[in-house]
Amino acid sequence: MQVEPRTSTAVFYLCNSVGKISGYPLLIAVFLADIAVGAQVARSDFTTEIYRAKAYKEGTKEVLYYEYHEAKFDKNNRIVTSATEYLDDKDKLLATLDSDYTKSLTMPTYLFADYRRGTSEGLKFKDENYYIFSIDTTGQVEEKKLEETEGIFSCQGWHYYIVKNLATLKSKPLDLKLIFPAKMDYYAFELKETEDTQSLLKLRLEFSNWFLSIFAPHLDLVYDKKSAKIISYTGPSNLLDAKGKIQYVDVIYNRSSR
Repeated sequence: MQVEPRTSTAVFYLCNSVGKISGYPLLIAVFLADIAVGAQVARSDFTTEIYRAKAYKEGTKEVLYYEYHEAKFDKNNRIVTSATEYLDDKDKLLATLDSDYTKSLTMPTYLFADYRRGTSEGLKFKDENYYIFSIDTTGQVEEKKLEETEGIFSCQGWHYYIVKNLATLKSKPLDLKLIFPAKMDYYAFELKETEDTQSLLKLRLEFSNWFLSIFAPHLDLVYDKKSAKIISYTGPSNLLDAKGKIQYVDVIYNRSSR
């Protein structure tokens, strides 16, 4: 499968999908405009990191989908925007995830759009407030003002926080609250070290509530300590399967592909 750099993710696909899902492309375009709070960094000052990943059915070698990642950093190496495309083995676009870190590293505004199901969700900033939102298969929009922001992480904000603080995370667990737009709420999680080797740091993210942690799935993450890059992820995917069910995946990241 040949994946070439794309200048835009969701917008690129929208230009080729108008009319496929009644009203959906227009709604997505509106919400993309809302989440783009406006990175004021000149394009020439960006550095771009491009890498790919394969998502396997957990515990198997069955490839479920591919990921194409593109992240832009400013001259101080601070993440500005990130974009992910989820593709099948025929290079068909299944979903996109666009995030903007201009206002916050840990609470990026973002839009996750699932084109197979015609649904989307995310976080936007307007009128000096954050709003969780979701769009269902009928185009119905649900939105809720986020009353609390202290210690809250959205989308890939927790990942980039880990990257920035990898050296200190092994010393003590980190408490964080993760936004779940589908639930119009956030939940408390704990991030802790499970193994520390000479080259790798393995972390687990799970519910802080001991009862929930028994029954709910957890996320296992492996980072390279020298480069502070993620190597693998095991846990529930944010991309549902064709039947709208949660799928559990082993995602292996490959930064040698361009």
